Amino acid sequence: MRPGAAHVTPDPDFLRRRFVASVNAGLGAAALVAATRIRQSFAKNGKFRPSAPGSPPNRHNSTLYNAIASTKGENLVATVYTSDVEYARVQEFGGTITPKSKKYLTVPLNEAAARDREKTKTLRSLALNLVKTRNGKLMLTQAVNQRGYKGAKKVAGTPMYLLVRSVTLPPRPYMRPQFTNPDTLRQMIAAFVRASRKALAEGLA
Repeated sequence: MRPGAAHVTPDPDFLRRRFVASVNAGLGAAALVAATRIRQSFAKNGKFRPSAPGSPPNRHNSTLYNAIASTKGENLVATVYTSDVEYARVQEFGGTITPKSKKYLTVPLNEAAARDREKTKTLRSLALNLVKTRNGKLMLTQAVNQRGYKGAKKVAGTPMYLLVRSVTLPPRPYMRPQFTNPDTLRQMIAAFVRASRKALAEGLA
């Protein structure tokens, strides 16, 4: 050591805390980018028009879209997740849905049926006829008044809903693709570097 030079002994605990804080800041920033990119990947086909199987889901009523969030970095971990949306996993991985309390699921057969089901608490309030097709399937059709010589009577009209015991949905992954998307990864790395450097500089100032 040169005469007059100050001898500085680094504090290992201090450096460790600053390093962890820096990494946590970077991870939180990267997770925020990932959540944003996931939301941006949703299809915009308008209501009642599902996306193609294998592609991210359509942004229908924004329930799943708004549930995608991320956490700040803590203990060298940051998380991207969906909150309080029971069908989030089925959209990502696909799966079979069965009714919880009823015998049948009602599958809309057209856009008008999908609209009615969304705005109506129960299908019983609609004028529908239960019809059994030749191949044994159960269907709800739009009831139409037809006037005959004995007066008005209800007859089966346009098929509206198919009654089934279960529905198997194909996967429409929206989370996993972004963690292999080169553009997303570049943005996450850039965000990590900016945030971690800033946190480190502020801690050493």
